Amino acid sequence: MDNFELQITTPQNVIAFPGVTLPLNPVESKSNKRKTYSGPISGPMYQVVKSLNSKYQDHFDYSIYDTLFERFGNEQPRGGMVYKSFIKLLEAEDCKNCFHRFEIDTYGRGCVFNCAYCYAKSYLSVRKYWNEPMPFPVDISALRKIFYTVFETDKNHKFRKIMAKRTPLRIGSMSDSFMWIDKKYKVTQELLKVLRFYRYPYIIFTRSDLVAEPEYMSLLDSKLASIQMSVSSINQPLTRIIEPGAPDPMKRLGALQTLAKAASFGKADASVSVEDFESKAKTFVQFSLPFFTEVLRDYDENSIGPSSSSEFC
Repeated sequence: MDNFELQITTPQNVIAFPGVTLPLNPVESKSNKRKTYSGPISGPMYQVVKSLNSKYQDHFDYSIYDTLFERFGNEQPRGGMVYKSFIKLLEAEDCKNCFHRFEIDTYGRGCVFNCAYCYAKSYLSVRKYWNEPMPFPVDISALRKIFYTVFETDKNHKFRKIMAKRTPLRIGSMSDSFMWIDKKYKVTQELLKVLRFYRYPYIIFTRSDLVAEPEYMSLLDSKLASIQMSVSSINQPLTRIIEPGAPDPMKRLGALQTLAKAASFGKADASVSVEDFESKAKTFVQFSLPFFTEVLRDYDENSIGPSSSSEFC
């Protein structure tokens, strides 16, 4: 304890322990200290967030970006360690009638679910941006700045008009924001916290049961959130082909059931109830079979089980 001096203010009837000088000052608890970051990626991000002077209490761990940076060393991924184009308003003519054209991703340039029918996979694979070698987290400081600018300042912003209307934000477009890697990086968790703080409505599109985990459900607000779970089939051998990295379909149904049972999420399974899911799933897969023809070209009926399209689910 060389060069260590305690200085805590104490009552006059307290006798000093030998070698300790009174009065003593309280030692600040580590849990009350606000972390600072100075890494190659975390440092600039933290400075951006710090400069905002926002009312939002920031407790995000920016060191995750430095950890990824160190992991790849001199061989940094093409496109960088941080996904930049994470929020967009689709303006194309064929998108203008879409109710979900204001969208955000918390991870980009890939998705561990790697679904065979994914349009983002098709689009990015030819450009060598799909899972090269993994999905990367978005810039949380940029996300924070957008919401701060729109809701805590009068400054101009390209999203001010649509956000002022509280147009619901679609979570999950070019990737699934509820991949289990978020248990480690917690970027989606931070987004949910930001949305809750600014009371901003959102629609979750996911194929993951992670959304029903307690730490995520605690961040959901039934007055803001709508949850849509995608289950293309309950035939597990089939889903291992068309959705090789996605959670088991029965786990997804279990997540829907958990959400539906929660008092605040009575409408979580409004589109497909657990009770009548099987019949609807059969109809969906039969309708979608032509779309999966190329994927299933090498499909072995004997090894997978069903002998006709009507038995796929």
